Amino acid sequence: MVSAGVTEFLSLLAILFGGGMISAWIMHKIHFPTIIGFILIGIIAGPFGLGLVKDTELINLLAEFGIIILLFVIGLEFSLKKLQKVGFTGILVGTIQLAIVFSLGYVVALAFDWTHLEALFLGSILSITSTAISLRFLRDLKLVNTDEWNTVVIILIIEDLAAVLLLTILGDATKGDGFALTDFGLIILQSVVFFVITFGVGMKIIPKLLEHVSKIKMEEALFISSLALVFGLSVLAHFLNLSSAVGAFLMGMIIASTKFSEPIISKVLPLRDFFLIMFFVSIGMLVNIA
Repeated sequence: MVSAGVTEFLSLLAILFGGGMISAWIMHKIHFPTIIGFILIGIIAGPFGLGLVKDTELINLLAEFGIIILLFVIGLEFSLKKLQKVGFTGILVGTIQLAIVFSLGYVVALAFDWTHLEALFLGSILSITSTAISLRFLRDLKLVNTDEWNTVVIILIIEDLAAVLLLTILGDATKGDGFALTDFGLIILQSVVFFVITFGVGMKIIPKLLEHVSKIKMEEALFISSLALVFGLSVLAHFLNLSSAVGAFLMGMIIASTKFSEPIISKVLPLRDFFLIMFFVSIGMLVNIA
């Protein structure tokens, strides 16, 4: 006898791909981005819509899994050489963009007599962009592997890091703990250490590890190993209170800088659309219109 949990999981998959395909086709016909169709079908079928799928923990898990694979694929298309090319520009633009939008949101909120805490929340919400949605729109506009694409990826990674800092600070404030400068400094230190470990140690260890793996007479060896590495670094990022998706992106970028990038990319790229649909439909299911 099939359990209720298995039934709901299979129903979720059917809605993800069957409903996602129908809604995406409708959006395509009326010349709207297919992302909107994926999100809409999620809203309709989710726990806050018709309730066809009610397990929010399962939905959250699939959304997290989808964004990790998506950012890994993006990282594979973004080598260290590209980072060096647009790194300073991306950091400068990302920092200025964050500062301007955050400040505007904060000032506008105060103009409507919101509290300082509410103003900080509004500034934070407006200044952080969805990585998955932004990259999908760039793909729809055929701007992949352009200077704009490379710069936007860097900006999005900066925003992910900023989001972690803002959520930590605001989370403490809403609990009545105030703005703990020690916690703020610790998160910054963790971020720096994480990047140093990833680029410093990772660039030396990962190529050698993949070299040994490539000698195994098994076609899937590099592909399976790369997935183990990406989830491993995602776990490390999560342990350091960073975005697990950032860890996935960084591992993708490290692998992209090795001589084994091509065979791994050829195996991973077919998964991109699968996990894109999974992510956007799952996000739609978490939206409460009411």
